[in-house]
Amino acid sequence: MPVMYYLKLRAIYEELEEKSNAFSEAWNRMRRNEADMLQRLYQLTRQVNSLLLVARQTERRGLGRKAMILMGLYKPRISKRLKMGQRSNDIELLYKEAQQLSGPFQDFVARWNAHGVVKQGNIKTCSRALQKVVRSYERDCSKLTDLVRCSIVVKDLTELTRWVEHLMRTSEVAFGYEKRFPHRGKVQPDGAEESEGEGVELSKKFMSITCIKNRYDPAYNKHETVGYRDVCVCVEVGYIKSSIMNSCMLVPLSEWETTEGLHRHICEMQVILHDMYSLKSGLHKSYVQFRNTVVQ
Repeated sequence: MPVMYYLKLRAIYEELEEKSNAFSEAWNRMRRNEADMLQRLYQLTRQVNSLLLVARQTERRGLGRKAMILMGLYKPRISKRLKMGQRSNDIELLYKEAQQLSGPFQDFVARWNAHGVVKQGNIKTCSRALQKVVRSYERDCSKLTDLVRCSIVVKDLTELTRWVEHLMRTSEVAFGYEKRFPHRGKVQPDGAEESEGEGVELSKKFMSITCIKNRYDPAYNKHETVGYRDVCVCVEVGYIKSSIMNSCMLVPLSEWETTEGLHRHICEMQVILHDMYSLKSGLHKSYVQFRNTVVQ
């Protein structure tokens, strides 16, 4: 490692380490005071990931499919990290979809959400997306699943856990992904209470969970995000284009197979505790320097 690079990285990391002590303090309070909720959250996210694992295994089942994968004739959508990629590898198409979908998706989440406060997000900048594709995604644009994104800020782990339960009740996992997937991704949170939030309990489901990352898992390596933690959820939604202002209309999962001109796009929701959200904004500039130095 070049000496100048090492010194720069060390200086940035020390600055971040000092500023991120508050993250560690907040995390330690959670572990002391809300251990039961941490365990419950772990169980819920593991339940979702178990279904994504079944989908991944099903996708690779059969000698013919395995041969096609080895010859490069078929590209599996679900990675070893249980994250499903976009249906397209064309970055121009992905941005066109993002521009059409961002507004309607933000409006849908605001109406659907039952716990916490929704913070609408801007479409990911093209420069940052290209950085990520080159640095982390081996030039595979289908891994860009956060062009359309929003945040939900919750007050504590209890509210966060209820948010995940609400998501599981009103969504499916890897829906329509593989007809040989017998349970169709149906998931219900074991032992969940009915939602007491103000979100709309829709009669139809609109979101298919394609990834869930629980950074509140005690086994998570805090150094990957300088101590920052959240629950990151990716969902695939289906939509049809509208002639009004280059917009679109979301389509329920049950109508995906019968809707002509259906488009699908994966979006991201970050669920953040209020304490973490407040600290995150102050650390953003330093974190960008750190990220660029270590080429993330």
